[in-house]
Amino acid sequence: MYLVETSITLKLLGRGSSKLSEVKADLAIQRGLAEPLIAGVTIDALGIQVISFGKEPWKHVNDSPSTVREGAYKWQE
Repeated sequence: MYLVETSITLKLLGRGSSKLSEVKADLAIQRGLAEPLIAGVTIDALGIQVISFGKEPWKHVNDSPSTVREGAYKWQE
């Protein structure tokens, strides 16, 4: 496992790549990891409200009650 020495900024993007929230975080990289792992405290700081972990629907804390977002993993440099 490799730990990045400086903090990174994680940005939560919505439709059209609009920024919903961001948070500074420490990053650890593990070879062969199939999907990103985010700690619960980071999920809370980004305002993510998980509806289902398996199917990946979620909401942002500022979304209307009827809004449901689909999960999408997209790496951006």
